[in-house]
Amino acid sequence: MTDNPVRRNARTWSDASGVLHMRAVREVRYSVHHTSKPVFDSSEDALADVLGEEPVLLIADATVAQLYGKLWRAYTEQRTLRVLGELILPVSESLKTWGQVDGMCSYAARCGLPRNGLIVAVGGGVLLDAAGLAAAVFRRGIGYVRIPTTLVGMVDVAVGIKQAVNAHGKKNLMGAFYAPVASINDRAFLQTLPARELSCGMAEMIKMALIRDASLFDAIEKHGRELLFSHFSSPPQIARDILFRAELLMMEELAPNLFEEQHARLVDFGHTFSPSIEIGSSYQISHGHAVAIDMLLSIAIAVARGVTPVDLLTRVLALLRKLGLELSSQCVPDTATLLGAVEEAKRHRGGCLNLITIERPGCPLFLQELSRAEAEWARKSLLSLITPQRVSAACSGFIEDGRSAL
Repeated sequence: MTDNPVRRNARTWSDASGVLHMRAVREVRYSVHHTSKPVFDSSEDALADVLGEEPVLLIADATVAQLYGKLWRAYTEQRTLRVLGELILPVSESLKTWGQVDGMCSYAARCGLPRNGLIVAVGGGVLLDAAGLAAAVFRRGIGYVRIPTTLVGMVDVAVGIKQAVNAHGKKNLMGAFYAPVASINDRAFLQTLPARELSCGMAEMIKMALIRDASLFDAIEKHGRELLFSHFSSPPQIARDILFRAELLMMEELAPNLFEEQHARLVDFGHTFSPSIEIGSSYQISHGHAVAIDMLLSIAIAVARGVTPVDLLTRVLALLRKLGLELSSQCVPDTATLLGAVEEAKRHRGGCLNLITIERPGCPLFLQELSRAEAEWARKSLLSLITPQRVSAACSGFIEDGRSAL
């Protein structure tokens, strides 16, 4: 087969029989900007530079609008930005549906948002997901700018190109791979973020540390509680470094596989059981909280396999608790739910389980099978660890006894 060079974003080649083929080639580029001043400070150029003179529809979380609405209105007026409309919405996982996306598109149409227009979304990951899907489908795709106001939004959602909503009893079932023009991360938003939301974002940061960077895991262990209580303002340099490292690790993992042609993805650590945990709680358990439980279950499975020491499981549990994630027996799903989550994960990952677990921080591995006995054992071992009446020695004894029974 003969390959020819790319010509004007198209590649041509001929096979052994001389038949010609062609393929369209498109390079995906998007940026994550970090502000030196609050994003709506009149002297901060990041947002104005990204928007330029294009017409804008601003979509915001209602809670965020109460806190920052006056600031962004003053900013858009002072920087003479072309804002055609402002849509303020209540936001929750249960409301993140196609109906919400359709409502955004309807409002955009009423505002006369043109093909060269931009949707600017200001809020947490839930809003950014829905607004991103609206941008992907409105006029078959218009520009999209994300301004995340939560830690999950900054270290996870803002770094990738996935946009999705919940549908038909499944989390993020409907969506698109659609790159934004840019995301703008402003750490100042974390000052008004509730501690519970910060804790959930730190679970995603721990995920990246466990799969990629043992030194980042050590840094979160050492400084995580201070970062939590200072809302990532102290120690200032460490706060900046830890946030940036978590974001960069995520982008490094996503960039070679943006459209998920490869279904074995390390960033799916903590995301095998967590969708079922969220749905089973009617979204009363938050995403970050569910990811934390998922990570613990996944590590417990590795302990059952004898590839991970129980000390890592107790170490991660202790860190999650220290960072304010309430882990109780009511949060741990039953065995049937775990096995159902495995089957759903296979459907989502091209027929393979690709369950990610950890041998030690920075050393992940994939598992392709999970037996009922392993799922039940992992569940019971985690329950034994998080039940207050149990002491560490008793837990270790349970784990050793359980492993020998597998």
